[in-house]
Amino acid sequence: MSGSKRKQNRKKWQVHMDSWEKSDISQAEYCLKNGEKYKTFLYWRKQLKKESKNNKAKVVQLKDKVNINSLIRSKGSSSMMKISFGEFNIEFDPHIPLESLTGIIRALKSI
Repeated sequence: MSGSKRKQNRKKWQVHMDSWEKSDISQAEYCLKNGEKYKTFLYWRKQLKKESKNNKAKVVQLKDKVNINSLIRSKGSSSMMKISFGEFNIEFDPHIPLESLTGIIRALKSI
């Protein structure tokens, strides 16, 4: 399966999962009502759960004095990182240039 086809399937099945979770019917009944195969539903539910587990945001609480170099950055990971700074929460790609992240935090400190 090509990458773009898989992405389309992932989006389609994420919509199905969201819709099923909001419903009050069983997985099997949902599949019947929506013309989907139950085994396919189970496959995508497992895949999406696995991806969700792997993509959980990491939360780092920052104190008034921040040592930017000490932030944990997961190389090669597609997951987002999240930092909390006072009333602000910033979610960002872990591959953001350190200078950009430093600038963001300096700007928040000045507010």
